[in-house]
Amino acid sequence: MAATPQQQNQNLARLRGNLAKHCTQDPTSAAAATAAATRMPLTHSTNDKAFRGIIAAGALLSCDAGKRELSKADQAIGSTNDVFLYLGAAAFPNQEVAFIFKAELTTSSQNTAVATPFDSGGCMAWFSLPEGTDRVQFVRDHELPVPACREYLGDLLAKCFHSIESYLSGDRYYTCPACNAELPDPHGLGPAKTQDHGLDRIHEVRIQGHVDLSPHLCAVLVPDGMATQVLAKLYNAGVKIESYRTPTVDDPARTHALREAATTFIMQQYLS
Repeated sequence: MAATPQQQNQNLARLRGNLAKHCTQDPTSAAAATAAATRMPLTHSTNDKAFRGIIAAGALLSCDAGKRELSKADQAIGSTNDVFLYLGAAAFPNQEVAFIFKAELTTSSQNTAVATPFDSGGCMAWFSLPEGTDRVQFVRDHELPVPACREYLGDLLAKCFHSIESYLSGDRYYTCPACNAELPDPHGLGPAKTQDHGLDRIHEVRIQGHVDLSPHLCAVLVPDGMATQVLAKLYNAGVKIESYRTPTVDDPARTHALREAATTFIMQQYLS
């Protein structure tokens, strides 16, 4: 079970207060960071087989709703009935298709959603945490209210990244001009044990049950050559289809290609 609304608001106040102590000069102006955080769309990435099922259902379904196999991480966090999205570019590894939802989705789902400033499942298996840390409690201590989580995203964009695009691209945190050192992770996370996909540096939003494709879906990024008949339902609904070139080699090149395509699309369509 997620942190209570009161705990989420307390977490938000604590994290914003901690970030205010950074010695950095803002690499991005506060106004630009706030505007980007407010307009930032939500994304969800998936593979080709799951993509076809999502189109047929007309919604993204949680593991519980879709009767899918439950991961140990989801069971530990209590997120088996959550749909996972990101405030930023599609970054999850081994995926080919990205759904891009309007920013308004965080407002319409505020009573059924919770956010963390990193991938919550990664805390169960991938990321290094301070010795002795209870991983589930760590997630609880960083769960934030939706849509107010965007306020903290704005703080991070202003304080911790060279630019808005560097956040979307999964770049490391800003190098502080005052102390000439790369900023430590503001949440205490260490490097991932596997390939770095930047999931420790991107905001996650979990929405309970399901996320209908209508009315908030505005675009889908697909690899070149996807059959037109697979996309017909989206075309008929007026959803923008953007194709990108997919490397023939396996991940991480494929993951990078999708994230790069999503970053370019988001910067051009929402944040320019």
